[in-house]
Amino acid sequence: MTVFVFDASYPTQDVALRLTDEPHLFIADRPIDPPAGHGALLLTGDFSADRRRLRDAWCRGRSLIIAGRQTRPEQLLRHVALALLLGGPVALFDGETTQPLGRCRALLARAALALLARATIAGLRAYLKDRQLRRQAPAGPEGALYGRHTRADSFSLPPDRVTPLPAGRSLYGRWTSGWYLPTFSHAAERYAVETTRHRLADVSLHVEEIAGGEVSALFQAGRILSYPYMIGAHPILHTYAVTSRGRVTTLERGVALLYFTSGYYHWIIEGIPRVLDVLDDGIDLDTTPLILPPLAPYQRELLALMGIDIARQTVTVDRGDWCHVADCIFPTAYFPFAGPVEDPSGRPDATLLRRIGERVLARLPPAAEGPRRIYVSRAAAAKRKLAPAAEAALVAALEPLGFQRIVMEEFTWPEQVRLFARAEFIVGMHGAGLANLPFSRARALIEIHNPMEARAYFATIARELGMDYAGVIADRTGRSQRYDDLTIDTSAVVALIERMG
Repeated sequence: MTVFVFDASYPTQDVALRLTDEPHLFIADRPIDPPAGHGALLLTGDFSADRRRLRDAWCRGRSLIIAGRQTRPEQLLRHVALALLLGGPVALFDGETTQPLGRCRALLARAALALLARATIAGLRAYLKDRQLRRQAPAGPEGALYGRHTRADSFSLPPDRVTPLPAGRSLYGRWTSGWYLPTFSHAAERYAVETTRHRLADVSLHVEEIAGGEVSALFQAGRILSYPYMIGAHPILHTYAVTSRGRVTTLERGVALLYFTSGYYHWIIEGIPRVLDVLDDGIDLDTTPLILPPLAPYQRELLALMGIDIARQTVTVDRGDWCHVADCIFPTAYFPFAGPVEDPSGRPDATLLRRIGERVLARLPPAAEGPRRIYVSRAAAAKRKLAPAAEAALVAALEPLGFQRIVMEEFTWPEQVRLFARAEFIVGMHGAGLANLPFSRARALIEIHNPMEARAYFATIARELGMDYAGVIADRTGRSQRYDDLTIDTSAVVALIERMG
């Protein structure tokens, strides 16, 4: 009996689905790379045509719909309708449990109500909210921009030239043969990007809290820049509401680097390359400073390493702040935003990664000594970590194999870089610490995944850098929203090390 898996996870769900011994046919809205021994079917978007194609493939199996918490309601309902038309039992998988469709009436009702509300009252609610914001607006150019901004009042930039590269090897291997990982299923695609330094006159930069995180915006002549992850197809960030005015800075010239530079991963993979572009362009940072979010210590150390005077050649814009720039350089990021790519921030190519590593390591004195095998622990992290007993058991299993436990927070940023530069074999939980991979010449990486956040970023980077890659899916022992209760099969990790090393 074939299991028809309707992957409604696109574009935001990172769950891991454990496969049974039955053959699976994965049905998705974008091309995917299924695990070995299983098939895939691409939906067209035409409901009638998709129904005919599915019935042709149907073999009286059962249907399973991946329906995580962030699944879009229109996609969920469409996939449920297609599955019901096939016949046979239908179940929903939310990333933790599988439930028969009959027990998911509340979920389906919420999805239907969300669509109805979007079609009937969302516009009115947005209009009233916009009026309220504009009544609260202060005087001045910032106040003139108060309110909600959508694609209707946005402008875009010419897209960068994106060149498809030969497909990379599948991220599925022997270790993933028993799992379907949605974000791993599309990562064979590879691209190179020719970036642009756009020149924009009379712009205003702003940072707001959107959907629980900080989001940057650029305004020109009352319109907002439509740039990937902002005022686009993203289901959360399709509007930008200006509600605050903090510190206001005015510059004659500046380089806008507020986008994709917050957080360690984005800084290493997306921020550093654009800083290098600006330096290679010969831009005078004394007259045209870098405009950045508030700087973390690792950002300060990197900028200083590159010869940038932070006090004189950078300006920071915090949440609620404004920066008005008469002549603004906007460097685009090295990711295929112009192409139909899911989560382009996870798609660095080998050339980009080597450039990051070589330019940074060329300015750091090499480490005289250090461990060749490291286990990158997240014990000091706020979330996504092994339970203390599981951590202790894993360390006890790794130490006889020559691994040294590394807690990144105990080292300065240059020391972290040197640790990765010397390491030959790396084991670690998915997290920011592994963003140091561009500085590594390791031949092997074993990554431990949270089953609710199985993401392909570091598997892709390892492939591009020629590393032997394997991974292990951890188990949850509770229902912590921070995923700090994970356990791991230490024997599986040891077996992988012996196979790889």
